[in-house]
Amino acid sequence: MHRSAVLPVLAAAIALVATGCSASVTGSPAATTDPPRSASDAPTSGMSAAIDPCALLTGSDVQQFGLQANGRDTAAGGRACSWYKNLQYTVGIEVFDQVGLGQLSTLERTITDHPVGSHDGRLVLSAGGGGCGVFLQITRTSMVDVDTAGGPSDTRSCQLAEQYAMLVEPRLPAEQK
Repeated sequence: MHRSAVLPVLAAAIALVATGCSASVTGSPAATTDPPRSASDAPTSGMSAAIDPCALLTGSDVQQFGLQANGRDTAAGGRACSWYKNLQYTVGIEVFDQVGLGQLSTLERTITDHPVGSHDGRLVLSAGGGGCGVFLQITRTSMVDVDTAGGPSDTRSCQLAEQYAMLVEPRLPAEQK
């Protein structure tokens, strides 16, 4: 390419870069202690979309129960956050934006009605010591699961799941029936 042909292209490229870098953002940077989010963490729609599973246990809750953050996850089809108590148990909170209580699988699970506060709920005990969860309805097609695993017994896992569900429930939007 001749030098005379390169100059206009180079000038256009510089103008394009300069224009792209001239936008300003107002506000102040703020530090956060939340685990980083990825594009797959983005809520899909509906009332549950505004629920951040990592914010449902406060820093004070985490400190009071001696929990350590495990971070965010989307492996089970919802948006989740988990914590662990060294050598004792794990706690997970998962928001399902498009699955309601009526769609819970009964395969290798014992499910009983278990309302918490103003929310309809189900207590779900997994077979073979797989843990226990309290599922709270947000709408007919969305719910929040508060589960524990690794407790010394199924009974203790369910007690822990209920304890954490009682902390989380008042922080949820009102159930839409």
